[in-house]
Amino acid sequence: MQWAMELESPKITSTNVEPCRDTIAPCLMFNVRVEGFDAGRGIYIPVDGALYSDDEKFLTRIILDKVSFSGTSFPPQIIVDYGEKYPRDLKHTLILGGKALLDPKSINYIEERRRINKYHRVELKLKIRFIVLYSTVHHPDDI
Repeated sequence: MQWAMELESPKITSTNVEPCRDTIAPCLMFNVRVEGFDAGRGIYIPVDGALYSDDEKFLTRIILDKVSFSGTSFPPQIIVDYGEKYPRDLKHTLILGGKALLDPKSINYIEERRRINKYHRVELKLKIRFIVLYSTVHHPDDI
């Protein structure tokens, strides 16, 4: 049995954050590109996310509303567990989109952190929780 700790960790390679334009409440919209998922060893499925301040204070939950894969010629679920039988580059990229609704208390805390910062910048930390599904696929020649 494989454990998640054995897998090479994917890396966030780009993020885009902007204010939501289609909401009444204050909201931030995120687009995140995560590269380096090994489709031959398991399927990463994003479960949920959270937004934290630079001092690790929880601000709000992230609502994931866009999940797409790229980088392989097949959907990742088709090639799970073929990594050792067919050695090839099975890395793929996951593109996530989500929204974070901010309440007045969170906005005030973000502004407080901005005032404290020497350059009047705000650093927000996005944490995304995944589950990894493993599958055993047998090639017809193995049966």
